[in-house]
Amino acid sequence: MMSDEAITQAAHVEVLYRAARAVIAQHDLQEVFQTIVNGAAEVLQAQRVLLFAVDMQAERITHMAKGGADPEPIVPISFAELNEGLAGWAIRERQIAFSAKAMVIGDPRESPDVRRRRTEMGIGSLLVAPIVREAQVLGILSAVNTMSQPDFTAEDIALIEALAEQAAAAIHNARLLAQAQHKAELLAAGADVTRLISSILSLEEMFPRVVDAIQERFGLYYAGLFLLDRSGKWAELRAGSGEAGAQMLAAHHRLEVGGHSMIGACVAEGQARIALDVGKEARRFDNPFLPDTHSEMALPLIGREQHIFGAMTIQSDRVAAFATEDIAALQMLADQIAMAIENATLFEQREKRIKELSVLADLQQAFAQAPDLDAILREAYEQVSRLFDTQDFFIATYEEGREEWTLAFQMAHGQLQAPRKHKLEQGLTGYIIRNRTPLHLANLEENRAFMVSQGLSLVGDEALSWLGVPLITANKVVGVMAIESYEFENLFTPSDQELLQTIALQVANALEANRLFQEVQQRAVQLQTAAEVARATSSLLQPQELLERAVELIRERFDYYYVGAFLTDAEGRWAVLRAGTGEAGRRMLEAGHRLEVGGTSMIGACVAEGRPRIALDVGAEAVRFDNPLLPDTHSEMAIPLRRGAQVIGALTVQSSREAAFSEEDVTLMMIIADQLAVALENARLFEASQRNAEEVNLLYRATAELSASPDYAAILEVLRRYTSLGDADAFVSLERFDRPWQPDAPPSAFSPLARWTHEVPPEAFDAHYLLALADASQRVRPEAPLWIPNLAADVQLSTSTRRLFRERFKAGALALVPLVVGGEWTGLLVAAYRKAREFSTSETRVLLNLAGQAAVSLENRVRLETISRKEVEQSTLLNNIPDSVYFKDSELRFTRVNAAQAMALGVEDPEAAIGKTDLDFFVGPSAQAAWEDDLRVVRDGVAVVQRLEHMYNREGQSRWFLATKIPMRDASGKIMGLVGISYNVTRLKTMEDEAQRRAVQLREAALISRTLSAILDVSQLLTQAVALISERLGYPGVALFLQEEAGAEDDPQVRHWLLLRAAVGERAAEHLQAGLRLLAGGESPAARSVALREAQLSEEVSLPLLATLEGNGHVTEIALPLLRGEKALGALCIHTLAAEGFSADDVAMLQTLADQLANALEIARLLAEADRNVRQLEAAIGTYTVESWREYLTRTRRLRAYRYDGVDLEVATERTPEAQQAWREGRAVVYRQPSPAGTETEGEVTTLALPIRVREQVIGVLNIRSRGEQLAADALPLLEEIGSRLGQALEVARLLEDTRARAAREQLAGAISGRVRAEMEVESLLERALRELSLALGVRRAAVELEVKE
Repeated sequence: MMSDEAITQAAHVEVLYRAARAVIAQHDLQEVFQTIVNGAAEVLQAQRVLLFAVDMQAERITHMAKGGADPEPIVPISFAELNEGLAGWAIRERQIAFSAKAMVIGDPRESPDVRRRRTEMGIGSLLVAPIVREAQVLGILSAVNTMSQPDFTAEDIALIEALAEQAAAAIHNARLLAQAQHKAELLAAGADVTRLISSILSLEEMFPRVVDAIQERFGLYYAGLFLLDRSGKWAELRAGSGEAGAQMLAAHHRLEVGGHSMIGACVAEGQARIALDVGKEARRFDNPFLPDTHSEMALPLIGREQHIFGAMTIQSDRVAAFATEDIAALQMLADQIAMAIENATLFEQREKRIKELSVLADLQQAFAQAPDLDAILREAYEQVSRLFDTQDFFIATYEEGREEWTLAFQMAHGQLQAPRKHKLEQGLTGYIIRNRTPLHLANLEENRAFMVSQGLSLVGDEALSWLGVPLITANKVVGVMAIESYEFENLFTPSDQELLQTIALQVANALEANRLFQEVQQRAVQLQTAAEVARATSSLLQPQELLERAVELIRERFDYYYVGAFLTDAEGRWAVLRAGTGEAGRRMLEAGHRLEVGGTSMIGACVAEGRPRIALDVGAEAVRFDNPLLPDTHSEMAIPLRRGAQVIGALTVQSSREAAFSEEDVTLMMIIADQLAVALENARLFEASQRNAEEVNLLYRATAELSASPDYAAILEVLRRYTSLGDADAFVSLERFDRPWQPDAPPSAFSPLARWTHEVPPEAFDAHYLLALADASQRVRPEAPLWIPNLAADVQLSTSTRRLFRERFKAGALALVPLVVGGEWTGLLVAAYRKAREFSTSETRVLLNLAGQAAVSLENRVRLETISRKEVEQSTLLNNIPDSVYFKDSELRFTRVNAAQAMALGVEDPEAAIGKTDLDFFVGPSAQAAWEDDLRVVRDGVAVVQRLEHMYNREGQSRWFLATKIPMRDASGKIMGLVGISYNVTRLKTMEDEAQRRAVQLREAALISRTLSAILDVSQLLTQAVALISERLGYPGVALFLQEEAGAEDDPQVRHWLLLRAAVGERAAEHLQAGLRLLAGGESPAARSVALREAQLSEEVSLPLLATLEGNGHVTEIALPLLRGEKALGALCIHTLAAEGFSADDVAMLQTLADQLANALEIARLLAEADRNVRQLEAAIGTYTVESWREYLTRTRRLRAYRYDGVDLEVATERTPEAQQAWREGRAVVYRQPSPAGTETEGEVTTLALPIRVREQVIGVLNIRSRGEQLAADALPLLEEIGSRLGQALEVARLLEDTRARAAREQLAGAISGRVRAEMEVESLLERALRELSLALGVRRAAVELEVKE
């Protein structure tokens, strides 16, 4: 029979056996745990046996089991409650804890509360065994007895300990199995996600699908991907699973790198961060979109070379949701995602690089074809748009020396903006221009800080990202190109800046080339316009029409804001506007706009000083009239109009742009002003000649009518019809003195010979009138009429006289003209006008001339009446009238002549003419015609009235007469002869002929001017000038000299010469062939005209052009200087054989022609200079291209020749003859020759050598050889195009390499400078500088010496 002890041991073994089998056979932990607690309760006879499996890391209870006699179900408790009392002690100490009944009150391992509860529950003996495996607590196994039950024995303790080990084995096995199953699931899920990653090339498509797959396959609450932004300061959410992910993406969710978040810390440290209970994680962002997160992992996305792209966040709604295997599997997925990102980034970089090179090539080709600045800017924008987001983009242009820059092309929020100007100190653009450096501002904070630090004012809106680079060419800034963003920060990278700088180099070169081209083109257009203005103005002979046409042409062709022309008034006190453009000009002309000469205006100062005044900024001009009708004027120039040394007015040219005028513009406007002044002078002379001709004609007709007037009233009517007396609307009166006026004995009475009135009664001319007239006549003198244009304001007449004329005759103006005959003042011509009026010079001149003729006619009539009244002898009448009077018989013999006729016949005694005819005194056809007129009078009885006769006496002298011949009849009516009255009009006829000759001369001069202004070649211009002057103006000899300075090698002292450049005359050819020259400082007329800058008249000639000079013929020369401003270009010499030489009018006309010739020479010279500048520019560009390639090949040590034989590319060591010829001649060379004997290919071998060109310069040769077949007919053009494009591609590649090298040098220099500037001591600074230079240049030694020169 077994003992109790043996039975107990057997029971213990049985329980352990069942527990072991359960551990081995069962996979369900709960069943294993139940078997253990039931067996323990059965053997130990315990009131209650409890088993708790725990996850210490997660601090939670995973399983609970209960056995024993206690019928109460198990009450769930927390991990914290489990850790109290004896169980907590066993877990912490990893030892079995036994508490006997005796220790209920005083067990120190339990707190007073626990002991109190133990007492209340009646718990006696208590046994707790920790379930431990490999030093890791997996749970506890406890047995409880009541106070009525015995304490547990040592065997009980051993059994509990053994069962705890069995439980530990069961938990460990279950966890191993679960881990294996979980790992298999992780591997399968990872494989699925990996396949997904590798199957999608687009990152934007891959990211959302990957996070959704990770969330689904790993049973997660949330998964998300963060990538670093361009600045590296923020991790931006790029994909998130579920609704929360969509909301965060919409809100542009991002976390600061290194900030208070697990993602920020993970990216900053490059290590995974795991929070099994997020509530205990201090460095975590509490995301309101993910309220149920309890576990979180942040896994870095690390590529090759430890480059961190971002991080992946993994979140679970369970505490301690991630095991080691989870972390490893998800980190592996993170690494694969990072690799996919890196591969995609490299692919994108490669594609971007290809696109960049394509853009650079397209840019160069597009710029070469762009016709103007707008096209260049538009093309630059379109090409840059292929590489960047250009919703907000601009190109600003700048001219060196200006205080402003222009926003020439701007896209703002995708909309094209109008160009605007800004001050140089404004904005980031102004900063770049001033400092010649790129500028990259990554975010708004950086932008604001930079603006404040530099004291810059904002232009436009604040950008969140801003990148700008200077446009530099030929070491000068021509503008700025910038990209900005108003939506995103950190948008641009250093590589973006480098690319934009490369593009900027091409844009700058294109802008500079366009500027140079536009300058040359504009200069040519301006010179053509100047020639056109000269032609247009020289064809107009009306001054007003000429001025209006000129200002409109200048404003239209030069695109100015306003152009006006001022002429000085007669007194020279005011410059009066005569023509102005636009509505402002019309309103100023209506208002009679004028400016005081020498006053506070640019026009006034210009006219007073006789030199141009230029205001590039009118706001800074002190002497200027601020015209309210021209508010947009910002630049203005005033150019004087000169007539010889006299300033006759000025041109005002105004622009709405500041600094709108260059030196070339001023020079050109001076040329145009000189041409306009010459044209005005031509018009004035022509108008004067026309006016003189008309005036002579008027005087001639009026004189004839006065001579034929039968009475005083008719004489007065003639005066009213031909003079300003016709405007007198009150009265006109011919008043005769009772005796001629003497200074000491004025006349005492007036008698009216004739009077015309309008609404004035006869009684108005009473004694008061006569007294007033007597008073007024006191202010008149024989040589000085009295003109009173405004009686109301007059101070010459007495108050009573003035009042009488104003009140009685309602007169506003008064004219009193003396009637003088033979030096005697015999009467007054009085005219009263109802309104005030001015009396012009021409009006007064005509009136005075005709008043003198009227005085003679009046005196003749008075004397005739006197003689008739007193029955005086007819001879008295005849001998006292100034007209020629004669009588002839029927045989046309003189029977009586008066003294005037005797003088006309050339005899002193009238009796000497009696019995002779006109043919005895006059000769020629005109004398015969006069004889036949006389014959008709006596034969037919037909009177000849006012017949103009041109008579030549026997000495060859010419006379003109205005003759009236009337038949004389006897009492029976028979014609017995004739009586004739002739008036000598030789002086008037001479004046008329001279006026007509002058008009013809001016027309010919205008034709010559127009012809010369159209000639742009200097040699042709000189030849044509002398030929036209000789042919059109009838001068037999013309020579043209130009100044030239001889070199020091020809003479010990530098001397100036006048070289004969063109001539017309009998001896012109020999002088031209001999290369005649005159010393500029000599005494020849030509030299004196150049030295004195004025015309020289002389009977000594500068050179003999006419053979007559060798005889005794009379030759006169005029030498005229060719003036351009203050400079004399040469001299124009003209010879005449006319006895009278050159009149003053001839000199004025010829000097005007010389001035026009000087202008034409200057225009031709400027055009030739512009053409030469264009050729020089093209040559300079070509030379620069060749030198750049030569320097590049030398610097890079590139092989100069390559050959491709159909298989391999090899180095060519020598240049073929065909290539050498193509290189020398710059053209394609084709050689055909038979194949060498013995070769496999029969037939001809064709070799084609094509020059490779860059900007028309040969930089290489492309050789193509074809065996056994002919090249197609169209192959040559195709290959030439390929050669051209190859040249362009090579140039782009060279420029790109140069740009990279420059950028690298600047970057290295900046880095060295920055490190050197960090040193504060001289010695340390020098040491650092030498060390950095040695490292940068790869040299072993470097030295610096400091020394100050004495």
